Amino acid sequence: MNSSNINIIEFPSNLGLKKLKTENEPGVKKLPGWLRKHGFHDKIKPAKIIDLKPPNYSMNLDRKSGVRNTAKIIKYAKEQSNLLLSQLNNDCFQVILGGDCSILIGNAIALKQIGNYRIVFS
Repeated sequence: MNSSNINIIEFPSNLGLKKLKTENEPGVKKLPGWLRKHGFHDKIKPAKIIDLKPPNYSMNLDRKSGVRNTAKIIKYAKEQSNLLLSQLNNDCFQVILGGDCSILIGNAIALKQIGNYRIVFS
């Protein structure tokens, strides 16, 4: 596979995280930008770089579920799923860069719509 068959899709979200007392918000959403700054994107030379901006972060906690930013995570997961579905059929390997683990929801929704897949994440 050559690099023209690779897309980088950035989902820089921290919606599911609790901020530390010393933070305005968690910094994990900065990962795609940090990787770009340090040459990751240049080494991959992707066909496309797609960045889906997340909703604004807040510390809102849903009392019933105990999950932070529930409505925003749901909205962002649907947007991610739609974006991924538009890219999955173009014969490219998709490298997804996050954010927090809440981005797995949108990925899982998209993949389930086209079959049974497994997700590898770290």
